[in-house]
Amino acid sequence: NGIQREEGDFMRIIAGKWKGKKLNTPPDSRIRPTLDRVREAIFSMIAFDIPSSDVLDLFGGTGVMSLEALSRGANSATIVDNHKDSVTLIKKNVGLCGANAQTTIFSGDYRDFLAKINKTGNKFDIIFVDPPYQGEMVKEVLEEIDKNDVCGRNGIVILETARDFTPPEQTQHFIKIKEKNYSKTKISVYQIQQKEI
Repeated sequence: NGIQREEGDFMRIIAGKWKGKKLNTPPDSRIRPTLDRVREAIFSMIAFDIPSSDVLDLFGGTGVMSLEALSRGANSATIVDNHKDSVTLIKKNVGLCGANAQTTIFSGDYRDFLAKINKTGNKFDIIFVDPPYQGEMVKEVLEEIDKNDVCGRNGIVILETARDFTPPEQTQHFIKIKEKNYSKTKISVYQIQQKEI
């Protein structure tokens, strides 16, 4: 590694049992951690959904979204990323929080992960989606989540995009219930539509 970092380069957990815990930040600009104020806004929007939830982060980056959720009372976190450097960073940050027992890390493409989970029948209560490329990829990710049926009965998807991007109002199984802009970021919250039994 060998990169000397300034004090200000560290991220911190904002709230919960690990409040103030420093996390490692990425050595390059390709991994974009969610800014503190945006992260705070997201967790304020979903505060009542977090306790005892099972969380999935499809583009883990640093792992900070999952670790923030665990700090605030989530039951488990599954973090997916297909970049080796990101996976190494996620493992370090999970270790710093002593969260190994609550965390599963999947190194690979998010589509492979969703297909694999679909076969197990496992479901998630909260899914974080912050894709590295906007536009068509956002639609594709939402469609893959739809197709693989990985969201629990009252599950939500938190989509993070550029402020000037217009995400879909709904997909086959999800409908947008909240949308807020923070600085250059747009946060969209989708709720699963109850399926008929």
